[in-house]
Amino acid sequence: MTSTVPTSAHGESAPDGVPPLTMFGPDFPFGYDDYLAHPAGLGAVPATEHGTEVAVIGGGLSGIVTAYELMKTGLKPVVYEADQLGGRLRTASFDGADPSLTAEMGAMRFPPSSTAFWHYADLVGLESHPFPNPLAPHT
Repeated sequence: MTSTVPTSAHGESAPDGVPPLTMFGPDFPFGYDDYLAHPAGLGAVPATEHGTEVAVIGGGLSGIVTAYELMKTGLKPVVYEADQLGGRLRTASFDGADPSLTAEMGAMRFPPSSTAFWHYADLVGLESHPFPNPLAPHT
């Protein structure tokens, strides 16, 4: 496994002389980006099982990604969500307020080391903007 984690925010170049972080450490013990990009995919299901319904509990980011990957193997995911799809990954507006005024309801910052997140964000063309982090580089 030779994965490295970027040292700069998504889409920006790393500062000169800053070595990339390796995936080996307490927070990143596995090269998820290599695994996700592998041409064979994440796994296979026998053709006799294609179309089998599989319950996915929770329609947040992890649940949606799980459903997507199950679908790619030929299974039929059924997502059960108590409130609304997206979980904490959503932007909310306020009744009666200027529509340009919004609030992030949880997920706000995705560091460059979140390579699995960026794999799926790039896959669906998710637009991102730097998150201001006082006294630290934006992420």
